[in-house]
Amino acid sequence: MVEMNDTLTLYIEDIQEGGSHYEGDIAPKALDLAVEDLIQSEQPLHYALDATLVSEELLVQGSLQLDLSMRCSRCSVFYPVGVRESAYFFDEQIDETTESVDLTEDMREAIILAFPSSPVCSSDCKGLCPQCGTNKNTNECDCKPPDDVRWAALDGLG
Repeated sequence: MVEMNDTLTLYIEDIQEGGSHYEGDIAPKALDLAVEDLIQSEQPLHYALDATLVSEELLVQGSLQLDLSMRCSRCSVFYPVGVRESAYFFDEQIDETTESVDLTEDMREAIILAFPSSPVCSSDCKGLCPQCGTNKNTNECDCKPPDDVRWAALDGLG
């Protein structure tokens, strides 16, 4: 059963002896992933998890998946990105007073860690012109590369 929620809270009494499977979606607003200038998140985070109680420990493993838009670090255009965490793992000590465990924040952190560190729309992205700001993927500009002045101090020597 797949349903949309604002959180994922596992109730200890609902986890069956052999383990329980949880699958669903967490609303994008609940994850607070949108960063206006860099990330646009309008799709839910999909999770497929198996929870097991072992002794006094809750073990959860499975996969997370999120489709969003990120700003290319070269050309500054938003492009679609599928972020996957196929080896999500969570464990927590529990005792007889533990009624539930909320996984929402931990899943949020796991998906953030799976974001590309330097997002680019394509491997051959030409980026922006450093002088006029033209997107070189869509337009050409007449700017000339600046003079290389790194060795200028040595030109006067001997």
